[in-house]
Amino acid sequence: MHGVAFDCVSKAECSFVLLNNNGYVQVFREAGSERTVWYELQQWPHVLRGAAANRVQLAGNAEAVEVRVNNELLLRVPARTGGMVGVAARASAASQQVTFTLQGYVQAPNPRPAGRIIPELSWCRGNSPARSTQTQRTPGTEKRGC
Repeated sequence: MHGVAFDCVSKAECSFVLLNNNGYVQVFREAGSERTVWYELQQWPHVLRGAAANRVQLAGNAEAVEVRVNNELLLRVPARTGGMVGVAARASAASQQVTFTLQGYVQAPNPRPAGRIIPELSWCRGNSPARSTQTQRTPGTEKRGC
C-alpha cells in the first residue's frame, strides 16, 4: 500500500491515506499504539487498479485539511498545529516499487506563525521510474499527472 501521511505532529502521531493496486483506499490516524480508522479498506473513491497512476491531493489551511483521491473528496478533518506531510508506503511482498511525484505546492497567503506548505502529491505504479513525470506548478498552469 502507498499514499500520503499528513497532520503528523510526531513520528508516533500521524494520519495516513493509503491505496493499493487492487483499487482500495484506507484512511486512519495513529497516535502511539492507538489507531482511529476513518475508512477501512473500501473501493470509494474510485481508485485506479493495476499500474494506473492514482492522484492524492491535500489542501489545507489553519482550520482543516481536505484529502482528495483522483479529484474526489474523501475526507475533511481539523488541522493540527504544526502538522507535517509526507509520503508513506508499506509492503508485504518483496520487489514492489512505487514512484512518488511532487506535482507542486502552494503556500497560503496568511500561513500559520511557523508557515505551512501543503504539497500536492501523486504517484505512479509500475516497473520503471521513467513512467513518472514531474511538473512545476505555477499559478494559471495546467497540472499533469504521470
